[in-house]
Amino acid sequence: MNTAMTLDQIITLYESGELSRDQVTDAFVRLSDEAAAAVEIELSETQRGLWALQKAYPRMAAYNVPLCLRLPAGVDRERFRRACASVLERWPLLGASVVHRQGRLHLSLHRQPGLSLEQRDVSGWSAQQRSTWLRERIEQPFDLDAGPLIRAHWLGDPESGESLFLLVVHHLVIDGGSVSLLLAALHEAYVALGTGAALPAPEGGDGYVSFVEAERARLRGADASRRLSYWRTALSDAPTSLELPLDHPRGATPGFAGRTLRHELPAALGEAVQAWSARHGVYPSTLLLAVYQGLLSRHSGRDDVVVGMALDERDASCAGLVGMFVNMLPVRAQGLGQRSFVEEVQALQRQVVDAMAHSYPFAALVRELGLSGGEAAPLFQAAYLYQDTLDTQALAGVADWTWEEELYQEGEYELVLEVRRRAQGYGLYLKYDPTLWDEATLARWLGH
Repeated sequence: MNTAMTLDQIITLYESGELSRDQVTDAFVRLSDEAAAAVEIELSETQRGLWALQKAYPRMAAYNVPLCLRLPAGVDRERFRRACASVLERWPLLGASVVHRQGRLHLSLHRQPGLSLEQRDVSGWSAQQRSTWLRERIEQPFDLDAGPLIRAHWLGDPESGESLFLLVVHHLVIDGGSVSLLLAALHEAYVALGTGAALPAPEGGDGYVSFVEAERARLRGADASRRLSYWRTALSDAPTSLELPLDHPRGATPGFAGRTLRHELPAALGEAVQAWSARHGVYPSTLLLAVYQGLLSRHSGRDDVVVGMALDERDASCAGLVGMFVNMLPVRAQGLGQRSFVEEVQALQRQVVDAMAHSYPFAALVRELGLSGGEAAPLFQAAYLYQDTLDTQALAGVADWTWEEELYQEGEYELVLEVRRRAQGYGLYLKYDPTLWDEATLARWLGH
């Protein structure tokens, strides 16, 4: 063979008698040689920003993304572990570490021998004990320089036969658009390992290399100047802080603590959002952003509000890739309360479209416009995410694997409204810093 087999492939072929001991030894040598020859990919601007923030606050877990599944009795733990390992082989970015080369930061994509799976027998544990254990794993910080940027944990209950599987991935190598891809690939690999079907070939890092190179090209020449000029005008004299009333004084340094309140908009109200948006020529995401900015304006007493909006910058060539493709766009609403609501939403729609057309990596924008000021979250402390590719309710039906929605990524900003489009209605997730606000306060806000 010209390329190394994975560890799981070696074990399977040896157990089936297709490899002799000498062939196994040779296969391990090839695997070791290939592992030593790591591929390196330069970090994108967003990744560089996340790396710098993690370095500045090494105990921070705000960019740990948890994916938790409840698995029924009968799911084979070893086959599931091997399915996880195959996903890591397919998208090696997940197992990367960050290295320094000639003053530049790169992801080092080592060939992974497998995925370590922490296992725990939880028979007799209460639901609270299990939740606490999972949250402790989510809140363990990653060492980006050591890698890998993924961890796997398994809670097994011999009495019921059910298990909880927790995957924690650093945001440096995953975004919201990657979650459905990753879980679908995990299910596909689990089925294939049970039927003997071929597993998808590893995708390497070529797709992400192209994405980073395209980003660097946008930061050069006349197009970069045009985009920067737009943002200089759009953010001229913009407020750099959002002075919302607090229940507790802000500390000297950010703590990156987080809690989440969830509210479901019923199907009828979801249909009303869709109908209103269509009637007035705006996106539903813009309508809900306008409501959010109106809420912030009302409670801050300001008519000039900047919110960070997440933008997925995948193009067609990256559609099937797991990675970090999100950029944060500062969306500014001025003169709030001085026009009709319809006019405000339509003006916001034009601004969102313009901002997307002039997208510029936020970390580079902060650097170019001198906006940092030593802040962990310069320019905006409130963010907005609209997810129409991740429906956890739909994922719940995959092979009886149930998504555990009560475990969230939390703490990245002081306030975040995440909207998830459902097959019917919307899920609203208001994430907040509990060192600044009490739950009752944010529950009232969400009720508005």
